[in-house]
Amino acid sequence: MAAGPIKRLIYGPFNEMAMRGNLYRLRDRRFLSPRLCAPLREAAGYWPAALGKFVPKKVFDIGAFTGDVSAGISELYRPEFMALVEPNPEMAKLIRAKTFAPGQMVFECALGREAGRADFNVVSFPAASSVLEISPGMGELFHQPMDIERRIRVEMRTLDDIFRESGVDTVDLMKVDVQGYELEVFKGGKSALEHTKIVVAEVMFFEHYRGQPVFGDIYGYLKDSGFRLRAMAGWVYDRKGLALFADGVFMNERFFS
Repeated sequence: MAAGPIKRLIYGPFNEMAMRGNLYRLRDRRFLSPRLCAPLREAAGYWPAALGKFVPKKVFDIGAFTGDVSAGISELYRPEFMALVEPNPEMAKLIRAKTFAPGQMVFECALGREAGRADFNVVSFPAASSVLEISPGMGELFHQPMDIERRIRVEMRTLDDIFRESGVDTVDLMKVDVQGYELEVFKGGKSALEHTKIVVAEVMFFEHYRGQPVFGDIYGYLKDSGFRLRAMAGWVYDRKGLALFADGVFMNERFFS
């Protein structure tokens, strides 16, 4: 979710020196460049701090939205393959017009535990759109309107389904940001998770959407699936300093001892 007027803190110091230091640690000669493009600047300030020196080459971006996160990953890591999943047809059209990797697939669908159809709630603050309905008071919490503008009927697929269709044998990095629906995504992806090295999932600390799981639910499910929590990144706070959500970085113990 985009932060809007609330305060977003990046894991580690988010400044020019830190960005260039992260590039240097990745042995990326662009740390010497007099000017870094915007996607590289943002990616270099975030991803190396979350992933260390790990360089993902096969990436799944689930909840791709406008493709900004994928653009940063693409600019920083130059992956071989990227799968982008986005249920909103308008956003899916935007990302289809972009190139993120030599091998690329765009899936215009939501992901859940079973295939079928689902209502997708398009919210006045677009980054908050979700299969789930927003909770009362969410607009007040984020200091901006949070109204459902319309509902659209979208295809629902499973993570295992798109993993098989992608044709990859492993996923190096799976980013999941689906506004409270993360646990349903994971429950439809047992095989995909077994073959995924690192999951970066947005986790919320209280209910922003009706019936959504919170941090403990996501942590418990991924732990039982063989992942361990490596770091918490991208912390977002309200104006009073209340932690709203963050990104959990989970490493698959099958690949990291």
